[in-house]
Amino acid sequence: MGAETTGIKELSLSSYIMQQVDFGEIPVMSTENSLRDLLDQVLQLGPRVSSFHAETPLLGSIPELDSMAVVNLITTLEEHFGFTIDDDEINAEVFGTLGTLTAFVDHKLHP
Repeated sequence: MGAETTGIKELSLSSYIMQQVDFGEIPVMSTENSLRDLLDQVLQLGPRVSSFHAETPLLGSIPELDSMAVVNLITTLEEHFGFTIDDDEINAEVFGTLGTLTAFVDHKLHP
């Protein structure tokens, strides 16, 4: 019998991180993928959200992302990721593209 591997080994991949665990591989969502899911949840975008990439414009380009939806999205981000967003941290640039929103969330998660 071969030697068993124990513990966790992280492998960085282009769109997500796979963790090698002794019982197999478990995919962990990237921030961008999580944001796609949350945008769909809040805005009910359906299948078109799957085509979103870092350069996809958000605020001003997606009719569903109005001022009330931004408030709902902020609340959803806080609940999902477990951080608090102060009023002075938010501006239109944060919601400019999926990439700028991803960078903002990553900064909040890893200051």
